[in-house]
Amino acid sequence: AGADVLAPVLGAAPEVAELLLRRYDEALRPAAGRLLSA
Repeated sequence: AGADVLAPVLGAAPEVAELLLRRYDEALRPAAGRLLSA
């Protein structure tokens, strides 16, 4: 049963992960730049 539930989630995971990474990258890169340059 677990695999049946996880299969669709894992199937969509790359797209979701890419979207989340892009959002986090846009949000965190400026902050990281300020921290690294401080």
